[in-house]
Amino acid sequence: MRIVDDAVDAAPRLPRRAVAARVDRWLTQAVAAMRGRFRPQPDSYEPALFAALDRYGGGSTIGPTPWRRLARALQTDVAGRKLATWRDFMTYAEGASVAPAGIFIYIIGCEVGRGSRTRLRLPRPPAAYARDLALFCYLVHMLRDLAPDVRAGLTTLPASLLVHTRLDSGRLARAVRTHDAPALLPLAGALLDKAARFRRRAAETLRPLEPRLDADAKAALASVRARYEATYAVLAADYAAYLESHGWGDAPAASARPE
Repeated sequence: MRIVDDAVDAAPRLPRRAVAARVDRWLTQAVAAMRGRFRPQPDSYEPALFAALDRYGGGSTIGPTPWRRLARALQTDVAGRKLATWRDFMTYAEGASVAPAGIFIYIIGCEVGRGSRTRLRLPRPPAAYARDLALFCYLVHMLRDLAPDVRAGLTTLPASLLVHTRLDSGRLARAVRTHDAPALLPLAGALLDKAARFRRRAAETLRPLEPRLDADAKAALASVRARYEATYAVLAADYAAYLESHGWGDAPAASARPE
């Protein structure tokens, strides 16, 4: 997932058809691997990686759905389609953020059985545990990298949210270019409010999961939460000061999605 996401973000000057074909090729291989049917070919995309996915994911209880959802979100990026409403954003985020987070939950919680096949024995699908944490992390990531993402054309902010905070794409770009922090503070406040709600909900949705994880898995989950909690605290304390201390993102952003 990380590889194809970076490939899309790093190829803005390639023809859209070529980048879309790359995503389709990645998805075809991912679906085959998650069904235990990937067979490397001379022109396969990252064959060693997909062979490993086939070994541990083939026939798993999670299936290819998260990979399809991420591919749909990436094709939205490739096509340059803008998000109009918050509902559009949430649909997009199901692929861009929740799907990878669900895979993360699967990895830290699954059991490796005979023939390296994996199984996850939980009462709910991985995405149900991952969703609120993923959306919290995604919004924090967006705020953290807002300025460099605007410069690189990688923002996924819905138009309705910009209008609500007295911005549009042109005003947003101008505010970043001129280091106009006051113009961005209403947007930052709106995103922080939404992040705070997902943060509170994540504490509830993850509580039933944690007793089912071993020590290493708990540590991995705690590390992710601590990282984004710390960033959230810095952003919420004084967003204008954060922008100034980080040079307004003069370096290009690597991605618009959480790592």
